[in-house]
Amino acid sequence: MLLIIKQVLEYAILKNYIENSPLEKFKLASNILRKDIKKQNVTQVFMIEEKKQLETLIMKDFMKDKGKTIPLAILFAFQTGVRLGELVSLKWSDINDEYITIQRTEIRYQKLNPDGSKGAFIIDIKDSPKSIAGNRDIYLTPKAKNVLRLIKTSNIQNNYDSEFIFFYEKGRMHERCVDNAIRKYCKKLNINIKSMHKIRKTFISTLIDSGLNIDEIRKIAGHEDAQTTFNSYCYNRLDKTQTNNLIANAL
Repeated sequence: MLLIIKQVLEYAILKNYIENSPLEKFKLASNILRKDIKKQNVTQVFMIEEKKQLETLIMKDFMKDKGKTIPLAILFAFQTGVRLGELVSLKWSDINDEYITIQRTEIRYQKLNPDGSKGAFIIDIKDSPKSIAGNRDIYLTPKAKNVLRLIKTSNIQNNYDSEFIFFYEKGRMHERCVDNAIRKYCKKLNINIKSMHKIRKTFISTLIDSGLNIDEIRKIAGHEDAQTTFNSYCYNRLDKTQTNNLIANAL
């Protein structure tokens, strides 16, 4: 793009439309137009073996204390790929047979005091997702349905009568408590510390690996365009041995 602009300006000087190129007054840093290097797979998604270990650990943790459903929130994210803000704002009324409707998200903003100074941070629910494409229905897999059954049973046993699916003794779960939990599990397994957003990337990468139509994946992810899906959410979940074996079998 910079080269094209430079050539246009040189042509304008040649035709006497302008005397000098505005670019001569600017010195761009050598790395300003450098294309970002894509981050390593192992830092962006849960590798296949990591995911298995993580799900086993999380389920064991829940079985030890069935009154705490934060672990189940993580398992549900692995099955749906929803954004964290969407996850913690889900309601039981969003479930419709085989699907769950995504239509709201958690937001966090800083309140202003009457004198104009910055006040406390407020956590609230916004009755619309991140974008127009964020309004969507996501298919509930058998595993996702089982997680929901476990949550409902736990909530009933703990007398949690809430419209929100993910609820515990402190009230509706917030983004931070779930994100902190996944990081703690990563530490226990001694794997790269990853956030809840990396579960979303894992989910989308898994769908891409499955061969599902990319536009369908885009819709499920709530992306405006498939380029976002491919550029930012497509990672290899296989280790080197698994990848090499796949290459050998393909050829």
